[in-house]
Amino acid sequence: MSQNIMLGTTVHHDAPHQGPRLSSLEFVITIEGQDGRRFWGNVTSSPAKKESVVGVISADGKMVVAQDADGLVQGSIVDQDTMDLIYSHANSKSSVAATLYMKRDK
Repeated sequence: MSQNIMLGTTVHHDAPHQGPRLSSLEFVITIEGQDGRRFWGNVTSSPAKKESVVGVISADGKMVVAQDADGLVQGSIVDQDTMDLIYSHANSKSSVAATLYMKRDK
């Protein structure tokens, strides 16, 4: 579950709002492929709200950096099933900062 603060209208949060707003939203990252430390897939918050993502894992296997169409994800790999991530983006329509603690769906 993400903990977000944002300004403006975003892909996953459509309701415009005056000033900053707080929200929580569940995201799913689906990894479609991996080659060594490089990976690609999709981020979704609902079937209608989907973004492509590409990323890399550090040589020591402890950090991840990924990019979607308009934002950056950075974080640490806690264990083989858990990532502690920070997402951010800023453009002319919106600004977002979010924290996500993601667990692998088994």
